[in-house]
Amino acid sequence: MLLDRALLAVFAGAGPRTAEVCGLTVADLVRDVNGCLLRLHGKGAADCNVPIDDIAVDSVEAYLADREQRFGTVDPGDPLFIALNGSPITSGMIEYRVDLWFRWAGVPRPDGELAHVFRHTFAVGVLRNGGGLNELQAVLGHKNLATTSLYTKVAAQAARDLARISPVLAHLRATRFELPGDASAGLH
Repeated sequence: MLLDRALLAVFAGAGPRTAEVCGLTVADLVRDVNGCLLRLHGKGAADCNVPIDDIAVDSVEAYLADREQRFGTVDPGDPLFIALNGSPITSGMIEYRVDLWFRWAGVPRPDGELAHVFRHTFAVGVLRNGGGLNELQAVLGHKNLATTSLYTKVAAQAARDLARISPVLAHLRATRFELPGDASAGLH
């Protein structure tokens, strides 16, 4: 369970690709006076230092402490995440774990790579909370800003959807009346 929590914390807290998570070592989790960073080794040998919140790091450190009790000393060059048999975690193992999360939560399984859903959720969340597109591009490791800008469309649509479900607007729709001479009266 600590492995699941740590994986979820990393996916939700930094938005990495599954392959990047598989390639992480213990030394790639960097904590200093300025906060925490996750050193991701991305596509095309592009390394990227991504900020990650202390709460996510706490979950990873709890997993590492438990792992050390079960498997012995954890060295900086060791894989950050390992399977129950001690081997480095693989993308197939991560997909299996994430599929379990969806089933446990009773959430319909989305199409495509399951763990990638958390990358999208991370990106849209950053934009919804005021993060800039250029900063998001750097964090996600996208070479092309056009790739990152796809998330703005998702975030904008989600904002429009939120506006539509406002309780006040629902009340106005339910109590709608037509003004005399309203040219749009037939459109309601």
